[in-house]
Amino acid sequence: MEAGEAKEGEKKREKIVNPVTTQPGSTNATTKPPPPPLNDRKGTLADKKNPMTQLGHAFGNLWSWAKEKSSKLRKREPQNAPKVPAPIPFKVRLDTFKEMLTKAPIIDKKLVIEHAFTYGAPETPGYRSILWKLLLGYLPYKRTRWKELDKQRELYREWVQELITNPYNNKKLKEKKNKAQASTKKDKKMDKSETKTKTIEGQTVEGKVVKDKKDKNEDKLKAEAERLRLESVDVFEDPLTSLSKDPNSRWEQYFQDENLRQEIHKDIMRTYSSFSFFLQRVHTPKVKEGSAEKTQAARDSTTSPSSLIPSKDEIHHDVIQRILFIYAKLNPGVRYVQGMNEILAPIYFTFAQDPNEQFRTQAEADAFFCFSNLMTEIRDRFIRTLDCTSAGIIAAVKDLNDLLAAVDKQLYAHLRKLNIDPRFYAFRWLTLLLSQEFELPDTLRLWDTLFADEKRFEHLTYCCCSMLILYRNRLLEGGFAEGLRMLQDYPPTDLHDILALANKLRNRSKFKVHVSDGQQLVRPIDLDAHLGLNVRRRGRK
Repeated sequence: MEAGEAKEGEKKREKIVNPVTTQPGSTNATTKPPPPPLNDRKGTLADKKNPMTQLGHAFGNLWSWAKEKSSKLRKREPQNAPKVPAPIPFKVRLDTFKEMLTKAPIIDKKLVIEHAFTYGAPETPGYRSILWKLLLGYLPYKRTRWKELDKQRELYREWVQELITNPYNNKKLKEKKNKAQASTKKDKKMDKSETKTKTIEGQTVEGKVVKDKKDKNEDKLKAEAERLRLESVDVFEDPLTSLSKDPNSRWEQYFQDENLRQEIHKDIMRTYSSFSFFLQRVHTPKVKEGSAEKTQAARDSTTSPSSLIPSKDEIHHDVIQRILFIYAKLNPGVRYVQGMNEILAPIYFTFAQDPNEQFRTQAEADAFFCFSNLMTEIRDRFIRTLDCTSAGIIAAVKDLNDLLAAVDKQLYAHLRKLNIDPRFYAFRWLTLLLSQEFELPDTLRLWDTLFADEKRFEHLTYCCCSMLILYRNRLLEGGFAEGLRMLQDYPPTDLHDILALANKLRNRSKFKVHVSDGQQLVRPIDLDAHLGLNVRRRGRK
């Protein structure tokens, strides 16, 4: 029995190893091994000399060579393709940034710009404040010159005291009254001393004493009349009489400034109103006791322009309002334009959150100068008379429209067919640097890249174009109302997707266009194939 079972097991194994092939119509089964590969066949000398055999070998070798070559070509990067840097861990970036900002006597400008443009500032408090001051040209890259900022901060405090007109605090009248009171006290002391000496002399010359007493009484009456007259002049000017007598009086200037303050105040109260930070009280800087000048300067620096009364309970909205008021007074050609509050608020928020107490207490002055430096580059977009010039907002909108036509002709033609004018949505995007399209944390990260752009705000055009492309599917499927509503109220989007697509559009040579003059230098492209991003995955929400 055991021998029989062993034979049956051997037969089964032979069937598995050598499959049986049965010819149709025959009863005998024969095993046939699989044929060897074409280029590995070992035949006789006659078979090798056969032309068909040699041709088969040649084709096999050619096929293997082509497969190997194609795999190498796929692995090799294109010549013009940018080298994508490997992601740097957060701790390594933070340590590098710390070493660069705290230890180096001269900060490497190129390294700071490259780091900020690619990765942004680390989210650790304090580093974005220093980074923005460097990028906006306020903080010198040489560390030993940082002490020079004290002069500029003092200059800002002087502007606050001079430009904020307070008719209830007339320094000239106060000084005049103080001088009159001091002279009156001096006259009284002199009268007392003269009275004693003349009384002694009066014991010998009687007539002379009477004459001196009359002269003394007349002098006293005149001094008393002058004193009463000076005391009757109040330190507060009458607004009605002062306006009628002098059109350039302090009250006239006060009423003009009040109109400007009301205009700024309306926009300030809507600036990040849901953010609790801007409604919190401002901590006034601490000064040494006994220093009257520093105490007065600290009070003047916390004077609210809306009330012109020194207050320790003002909120951050009041500080932003004062900065915009001082900027408008110093720049009468630009003054205040709606939207400047949206530019200033993120800057002041960043500086006021600095963990360094010295920088935090000077956040108002630092924010003013950084805001002024930023406005020198984008203020032409706020001036209505320059809208149609090459530096105006209309030219910036045209650059964005030309870039979209070069990158995605289908989407460009569809928006044009729907009569969706790019000014309807891009006007706000380009003027306010996309500050109203994203939440404040995303705006801060986006501005890290925009401020680090060597061709300042050219990258903003690529970011706006990326915002259009990422939702091209919804725009192509929708109509006028739906498309315009989505662009004016941009949907929540991952900011990194926008920055990644903007970098691809800008870095690859085949996608570059001269957006400054609007020339179209590239043909429409297949976004899915060339960009490597599934931009059409964003369907209808």
